[in-house]
Amino acid sequence: MAYVPHAKVVTWLDDPTVPQLGGNRSVRRTPVRAIVVHTTWGRLGPLFEGSGDRIGRRYVAENVRTMQKSWDFTVDQDGTIYQQNDPARFYTWHATIANPFSVGIEMAQRMDGTLYDTQLRATVELVSVLARVFDVPRVVPWRRGAPDLRVLPAVRAGRLGELRGVFGHVHFTDERGPGDPGPFPFAVLRATGWVGIEWPANGPS
Repeated sequence: MAYVPHAKVVTWLDDPTVPQLGGNRSVRRTPVRAIVVHTTWGRLGPLFEGSGDRIGRRYVAENVRTMQKSWDFTVDQDGTIYQQNDPARFYTWHATIANPFSVGIEMAQRMDGTLYDTQLRATVELVSVLARVFDVPRVVPWRRGAPDLRVLPAVRAGRLGELRGVFGHVHFTDERGPGDPGPFPFAVLRATGWVGIEWPANGPS
């Protein structure tokens, strides 16, 4: 179970209605060196102040039912975090080629892409905790003074070994647009002291 300051974390050990993942995961054999943030609809929408409704439970249920897709944590729009996997023992199927070396976080969205700042804060704090636990470098994709929201050149070149830090689903596939997860998590992390770099790694930017 992850302890996240200022956020409520609920696991299958706390609440029997939060099922632990079973078959849709694999035994981890590669150390965690990346955290991948997602939004459930992959849509770039507004960021509202305060908290939204609890809509994450249906995504928690989907996490168990869906074949060939899974993730470790769901962050609801009121900031509640649901944990359904032990990422130290198993990896989930959330970002194709990045799965074996990463942890996946889903930010619950409605279809219009809306996120809330309470949810964003919980996500950023969860990322920070996971980075500390797994010794993930405090770096984010950054280009020309803003979050880089495209498939990374290092991914296109097959140089996955150099990828260490916090990423989005958009960085690994053309099938997801810039709203997966959008600029907000990276901008907040950058503003709180994380380093923005380009991949191939050209140094801080």
